[in-house]
Amino acid sequence: PGVLNEVIREMAELVQIRGYTTNEQVVAEMEKRYKRIQQKPAAIAVNWTHAGTSEIDGRNTNGRVFDTFGFYENRFSLAFGLRLHRTLSAGVNVGVLYAVVPDLIDDGESLNSTTFGADVGVQFRPFAKMDMPYQLSTLTLGAAGYDLGGKHTWNTTGYWEQGTTKTDDFPNRYRIGGAYSPWRGVNLAADVETDLDELARLKAGAE
Repeated sequence: PGVLNEVIREMAELVQIRGYTTNEQVVAEMEKRYKRIQQKPAAIAVNWTHAGTSEIDGRNTNGRVFDTFGFYENRFSLAFGLRLHRTLSAGVNVGVLYAVVPDLIDDGESLNSTTFGADVGVQFRPFAKMDMPYQLSTLTLGAAGYDLGGKHTWNTTGYWEQGTTKTDDFPNRYRIGGAYSPWRGVNLAADVETDLDELARLKAGAE
């Protein structure tokens, strides 16, 4: 609906403001605008993701609940994608991750960690815009790596007498897969994901 509304708005502008009076004039101008959009080889995006909970039980050495804590995490990301070739695109997503355990001690002070992480990916369409049998022009292959370099470092030496420093490394995840549309309205996709420490997991689907 958003794309359709934008097209309608632009068509109305061509008719009302520029004075176009025939369908051929409107279509020709819209084709020019669409080609200019296609020629733009890059895209940039920003993102903010927030997640958390306030229902974490705090337990003593006997296992008894003595308080309830919260945990919140935010990721601020900047993503950039580039079409390197008619058949090849690549992108990178760099994020700052901020995690906090609020009101950890009696005076309301919070424990927090700030770290950086990155995702990278490539997409390859070997037969894009080619006249191929069996709809092979729809074949898309891709590979990506997630949470590269990410880790949380927690330093509690300023909170308790027996405080310590602990680092939680993010497990790096890697995926490789493909998608194919053998008929109009039918899409097939499959990929394999692994973190190199466990067996690879196969995912597949169709719509």
